[in-house]
Amino acid sequence: MPLMFPPYIVSLLTGFFLVKMILREPIRQNMLFYLSLSAGLGLGISAYAGYLNFMFLNKFNPAFQISFNLFFCGLSFYGMMLANGKNAASFLPVKTPLIRDGTYFLILATLFVPLGYLASFYPYGGWDAWAVWHFKAKFMFLAGENWREMFDPQLWRSSPHYPLLLPLVNVWSWVLQKEPLYYGPMFTSLLFTFITFSLLVSSLSFFNKDKTALLASCLLLTSSFFAKTSISQYADVVLGYYLLAGLACLVISQKKDKEGFALLGGIFVGFLSFTKPEGLIAALLVSLLAVIYLYFLQNKKLINAFSKSYCIGAAMSLVPSLIYYAFIAPENMTSINGFLSSTDPSTWLRLKIVLVFFVLEAVSLKWNGTWILLIILLLLNMKRIFSKWTWIIPAFLAGYFMAIITYYWMNTYFEILWWLSVTLGRIFASLLPVMIWWVIYSTKDKSASRV
Repeated sequence: MPLMFPPYIVSLLTGFFLVKMILREPIRQNMLFYLSLSAGLGLGISAYAGYLNFMFLNKFNPAFQISFNLFFCGLSFYGMMLANGKNAASFLPVKTPLIRDGTYFLILATLFVPLGYLASFYPYGGWDAWAVWHFKAKFMFLAGENWREMFDPQLWRSSPHYPLLLPLVNVWSWVLQKEPLYYGPMFTSLLFTFITFSLLVSSLSFFNKDKTALLASCLLLTSSFFAKTSISQYADVVLGYYLLAGLACLVISQKKDKEGFALLGGIFVGFLSFTKPEGLIAALLVSLLAVIYLYFLQNKKLINAFSKSYCIGAAMSLVPSLIYYAFIAPENMTSINGFLSSTDPSTWLRLKIVLVFFVLEAVSLKWNGTWILLIILLLLNMKRIFSKWTWIIPAFLAGYFMAIITYYWMNTYFEILWWLSVTLGRIFASLLPVMIWWVIYSTKDKSASRV
């Protein structure tokens, strides 16, 4: 088990050096925020390093992955030193933020203990975890040059067309081990859950220095279904993290006039596309809205530094994902276009069922009233929730829900009631962190109503 941790440490250091290099400023405040970004950035890079491993060597090669990650970590450190000059070593927080961040961390860690305890009783995760995500990870780890056999159409129950970011992170966790032990995927799931909590709290405190940001984590932790999704080791938590990181960085880039956050936002959105097919839809939608968002907030110059930075970041992490979808991933075997099919057509009844199910999901007891509370808070703050800083979030949510509803209606391969009952809750779970961030930011930020 101790051999599991060094890969994560290397990824964290790589992400931290890159964040400091991109932002080019001493990290003297909100260290928890920067570490939360660093962990996700570093793990995404390590996953893409594994992706290159399989593309170039056509099999899992531990020496390649270790060497590449260590080289990139060293290169990132050099880039940080070069970009920051005399400020390169000025990353330790000052006394007050250190106390605040330490307090936040201890509170989050304490609240997180029950979740970690529950995960120990669920070491292999949910059905889709071991049938889809762990299956792919173990296939890549053990199959050698035959790793592409996991795309065989006969294995349709394992969703061969799904992207590989989470399996590649799990493979990276096993790189120093001789066998794929269950500790890696379980720790990966818990880690992404924790950095989602910490990013939610710390990014809100980036704007508002009061303690109400902790309410965000409480809303997540009191949601029993979100907790279940987290310990189930599904990719939905990973999707939720990268979606939150991408949108939060975009808003911060404009509110704080920091170009580096636009670059980071693009990178995180690119990683988002490699989490699930829904992540690709979300990434493309965010990117489309981001161009409009940056255009209107940057003196209406279509080509400006912020949009360039975002597009560069998105291209670096989105293009490898698009290559996977276009040339590597097999066709989706569990899809029937009901708009064109004469044997399994999409009906108006199916659409009505989907729409009703969305409403029932929001008020379901499994959320402990979280979604109801968020909707009430939105209705009480109508003047703030569509501010010039945050309108990209409701625009994304509206577009994303429309896309998901359309897909449920169009794809008639599955019986709709069963399909909605086993998958819709996970979609809501992946959106919950962004929803909470938007609501709390809008209700606390005094400038949010200035359009």
